Amino acid sequence: MQVKNKMFQPGRILYEVILGAFKASGTSFEQWCRDNDVSAVAARSALKGFSTGTQGQAIIEKLVEGAGREVVTVAYRLRIERHAAEVAA
Repeated sequence: MQVKNKMFQPGRILYEVILGAFKASGTSFEQWCRDNDVSAVAARSALKGFSTGTQGQAIIEKLVEGAGREVVTVAYRLRIERHAAEVAA
């Protein structure tokens, strides 16, 4: 799978945004992993930045699509902007 968008920096913010997007849609990260034959451990490692290779990037891409690209993009942008404001203060 080719990574379409590298705008998401793996780390705590992306991890929390993905989990929140799944929860808001009425499912869970763990359920999505089971339904899509993705190891939850591998998915967490990719989201948190411990697995940054091609496989980790592909998992992130699948997670973003599964959680809803538009929802993830908006939530991620807002969280990054809030974090930047906190750092600047």
